[in-house]
Amino acid sequence: CKPWIEGLKSRGVRCRFDHRSQCKPGFKFAEHEAQGVPIRIAIGRRDMDGQVAEVARRDTLSKESMPTDDAALFLDGLVALLDTIQADLLASARSRMIESTRKVDTYEEFKEAIEHGGFVIAHWDGTAETEKKIKEETKATIRCIPLGGDLGAHFNDYLGLQGSTQEGTPSLAPCMVTGTPEVRPVLFARSY
Repeated sequence: CKPWIEGLKSRGVRCRFDHRSQCKPGFKFAEHEAQGVPIRIAIGRRDMDGQVAEVARRDTLSKESMPTDDAALFLDGLVALLDTIQADLLASARSRMIESTRKVDTYEEFKEAIEHGGFVIAHWDGTAETEKKIKEETKATIRCIPLGGDLGAHFNDYLGLQGSTQEGTPSLAPCMVTGTPEVRPVLFARSY
């Protein structure tokens, strides 16, 4: 196992060999799952004889046997699996973010949307007075103010905002509360 650990570390992967003999495998598996370990590799005597390892993914709870006869290929497969897990988790998080985010244009729509939880995108005039009014009346606070660049572009792309005043800058529209023209959208939510 030491060559695998060294091989994974040389590929930029943090790993740990749990060689505690006083703990049963089920205990170790549960402990590492609770710690958020994305991949668990279990190798028993029969696995060693058959030159395979059981690889379990924490995100899907799936298991598969991977051949270990070619160490470099095995380690590259683990790195590729970690990349796949990262991409899957990111896609899932983006999907949940989009599903829990609503865009509104008026203050009445805002009040209704904020009651359902999640995030609400609305245009705000940037004043402390308006922010205070929103907080007092709805208990919602600003969670994100996109400033342009990549964040502004992603804000538009992922949340379906149309239009842009310049590349990467979030679309401008009137403030939902005061009607002040050409203000940026911000992300509101309640804290619980």
